[in-house]
Amino acid sequence: MGERMSRRSFVKTCGAVGFACLVGLGIRRALQQKGRERTMRSSRIALNLLKLVLAGALIGSWISCRKQETERGRIERLVKQLSSVDREQRRAAASALGRIGPPARDAVPALTNALGDEDSRVRMNAAGALGGIGPAAKHAVPALTKALGDDNWQVRQFAAEALGRIGPAAKGAVPALTKALGGEDWQVRRHAAEALGKIGPAAKDAVPALIKALGDEDSSVRVRAAGALGKIGPISAGVVPALIKALGDENWEVRQSAATTLGEIGPRAKDAVPALIKALEDEEWRVRVWAASAVGRIDPAAAKNAIPVLTKGLGHKDREVRSLAASALGKMGHAAKDAVPALIKALADKDETVRTKAARALGEIGAATEDVVPALIKALEGQERDVRRSAASALGNIGPPAKHAVFALMKALGDEDPGVRMNAAGALGDIGPAAKDAVPALVNALRDEDLMATPAGFHGSWHRYVRGNAASALGKIGPAAKNAVPALMKALEDENADLRVSAATALSRIDPAAAKSAIPVLIKALGDEDWDLRRDAAAALGKIGPGAKRAVPALIKALGDENEWAHSSDAEALGEIGPAAKDAVPALVNALGDEDRYVRRCAARALGKIGPAAKEAVPALTKALGDEGLFVRQQAARALGKIGPAAKEALPELKKLAEEERYLRVRQEAKRAIEKIQDAVEEEKRPKPPAEKPEGQQGAGLPLHGTGAKARSKYMDSQIR
Repeated sequence: MGERMSRRSFVKTCGAVGFACLVGLGIRRALQQKGRERTMRSSRIALNLLKLVLAGALIGSWISCRKQETERGRIERLVKQLSSVDREQRRAAASALGRIGPPARDAVPALTNALGDEDSRVRMNAAGALGGIGPAAKHAVPALTKALGDDNWQVRQFAAEALGRIGPAAKGAVPALTKALGGEDWQVRRHAAEALGKIGPAAKDAVPALIKALGDEDSSVRVRAAGALGKIGPISAGVVPALIKALGDENWEVRQSAATTLGEIGPRAKDAVPALIKALEDEEWRVRVWAASAVGRIDPAAAKNAIPVLTKGLGHKDREVRSLAASALGKMGHAAKDAVPALIKALADKDETVRTKAARALGEIGAATEDVVPALIKALEGQERDVRRSAASALGNIGPPAKHAVFALMKALGDEDPGVRMNAAGALGDIGPAAKDAVPALVNALRDEDLMATPAGFHGSWHRYVRGNAASALGKIGPAAKNAVPALMKALEDENADLRVSAATALSRIDPAAAKSAIPVLIKALGDEDWDLRRDAAAALGKIGPGAKRAVPALIKALGDENEWAHSSDAEALGEIGPAAKDAVPALVNALGDEDRYVRRCAARALGKIGPAAKEAVPALTKALGDEGLFVRQQAARALGKIGPAAKEALPELKKLAEEERYLRVRQEAKRAIEKIQDAVEEEKRPKPPAEKPEGQQGAGLPLHGTGAKARSKYMDSQIR
């Protein structure tokens, strides 16, 4: 197809050149006939110039035609080249596929096979290419795991690195990566530690080995082991003491990594505060900066010890230190509010990176003092793209208090940089209803030409595109954006799925009645390959509520999604639909056994919202009262209370939970559930009052005033007395 298009373009160019030449000759002949010699000389010069220009276009088109090759065609050629008998060809093919990156996902099977090539260089390049493709290469995880045992250390190194770049989907490789931490080659150990951190919480079984790696003879391994412990998440015994010890490491990078990780652990690392305060006097500025940041994140009350260090760092002669200080203050959040004046001053720093970090920090701190918003508005009008992006994002983080920036953000919707436009649209949404004057500008942004252009410097699917952010912003403004409904309805027919879902979500917030027409679009999006999109579609269906009843079968099917964030959203949506989602009860019961506690929590909550129609879930919810997650236990108790009399068999376990549960909120929820169930059971036992008699015959019946359970109880008691 690509070659046909190139040839067609070439032919068109030839035709255009020929036509232009004929026109030029015609002009010349006409002028000759009129005998205008002077004009003829000028026309000859013009004609010759025209020939040169068109000849250049013809040559350029020919060269373009020769060089042009579609990416798909190139990938197919490289895949075939991987089977070449020439090892140099195979090496080159694997290396080239790695440079292409994620678009080469169709080459994953061939690259996986190449991991078994007889040539170690081919195996190494194949592993590197799979890492370059990233998460889309998840099906290669078993082969890459096997490659960790390759007899060539470079193959092992590239395999470990690739598993890290694949991320959480490589959780099956955790045992092999843990073993690699104890290998002979420091390069392999370093990449194994880094990979375990990138896999995240699923690598929790590697924590003991990572603690041990903090004592590795190679400093780069120690640095990455400390970083990995922070990324894996919930800490186990021994992590904080080991990191406190690492604060005394001879290598400053290890000390910095340990301080950073302690900050990521947060309040649970409170035992490290004395050691971190001591580190505020470290000989290396970078260590002092991250130690100060960690103190503020672990114990805001102790931030007073850290802020002077970081504020001083903003004036350091080394731009890297100034940049780190600004970043660290941002990570401390609101606790760093006393540093706001220094950060405003840093917006005028001579280094662009420092100015960018300062703007970002002001947004993360969220301080809306009278000087902050004007300073950010000024930064929004600056020359540097990254500073403008960060200023727009910061104004969004400040939210409604930044309402005076609405006009400046509207103007930024016309910025030449799509990243600035994207952040400006997002900021207007975060300001909310106070940004209602921006509705016309946001409607116009729905037609932004850079829908699919990912701005330089932005990575990851969490970054909305300009039009998607504009649609989301209109939704956050809410009913005040009702004039945008026609444009959003039109966006439901857009060729881009992300925009369709964003438009549907916005409609659900602005006009729920109009949002019903978006249900087919959202149902289709539940099957999209992008999990972000699937999650957003489910959330939009949940906002529509009971009116999205026809989406229940699709949501039930989506509950089997391999991404926990996506199927937790599916469960939440089913809960918002309520009793009309009763057909989802078996699937939600199954979700109560999911390995992810957030999914279990969402499933329990959904069953509670379905109410009495979820009575078949009582045994599973009763079992969930013993779940390891406190919020799962809380939601299970609440759900049983909402199911009512049909949950009476759960009373013994609820009573036990109300007496023995460690957390107050769970005990309280259990007590409320017991009361609800017992009251409902008692209500069922009470004799039903006689039906009301026609008017004029009510003397022997129920009283005219006071209906409901209490009134009926009083009436029955009076009859008994």
